Formats: sequence, C-alpha cells, structure tokens
Amino acid sequence: MGRSERARTGRLPGVASKIIFATIAGLLICAIVPILAGVALFAAFGLSATTTVYQTAISPDDRHEARVQFSDCGAACSFQRDVFVKSRRPPFGSCYAFGVHGEWPLRLEWLNPSTLVIHNPAPADELRQMATSCGSVKIQVER
Repeated sequence: MGRSERARTGRLPGVASKIIFATIAGLLICAIVPILAGVALFAAFGLSATTTVYQTAISPDDRHEARVQFSDCGAACSFQRDVFVKSRRPPFGSCYAFGVHGEWPLRLEWLNPSTLVIHNPAPADELRQMATSCGSVKIQVER
C-alpha cells in the first residue's frame, strides 16, 4: 500500500494547499481593506480641519485660559465661533463654554480668577450652546 502524499512529504497535495492559501489571503484582504479605507477617510477629512484662534485670555491667577476659536472642517461642520476654557495646571482639561453661529466678534474678559465674561453681540437665535460654568470657572454672557 502506498502512503499518502501528506504522510510521505508532510505537505498537502498542490491543489489543496493552493485553496487554503487563497482562502486565507481572501480573508486577510476582507479584513484589511475596510481598515485602510477608514484610515484614508480619516486622513482626508479628519485631519484637514484647521483651527483659528481669535482671542486668548489668561485668568488673573494664571490657572485657566479662555479662547475664542473657529475650527474649519469644510462642509463637514457649520461656521461658528466657540469659546473653550482650559486648565493650565494639573489636572488638565478643557470645557466647551459657549458657541455662536456666524462670525460674531466675541470678546473675553476675566472679572476675577473664577469668573469669565463673554461679550457677545449676536442675537439669541444665533446661540448654539452656553454653559453656566466650566469646572470652578463661572461663565457670564453679556450683550
């Protein structure tokens, strides 16, 4: 009796090994292509946003920084000005304090180390979001 090719050589016959190789390659391609497509889309749209900072105001105690900024991500986001309050000391963090649609010239002013005033000339229907505080910082909006 003759031994099978696998028993003799330790390998599957040529056709079977090609089928297994093609199946594994196909599965790898099906797994890798969507990942590469996601990376390409993120690179094209996620990294293309640019941020313009219009004003920065440091709190009197140097613990916080408030900034008026605009992030331009093209057609993926609306045109608006945003105010963020960031901690300059540990624990570091950032808080979205205020947002308004359009190009309104917002102005920041610290009344004291824990109170930020946002001077906003925009009408109420242009407001996007408004916080009353960001951590220990009280937010006041004045027209």
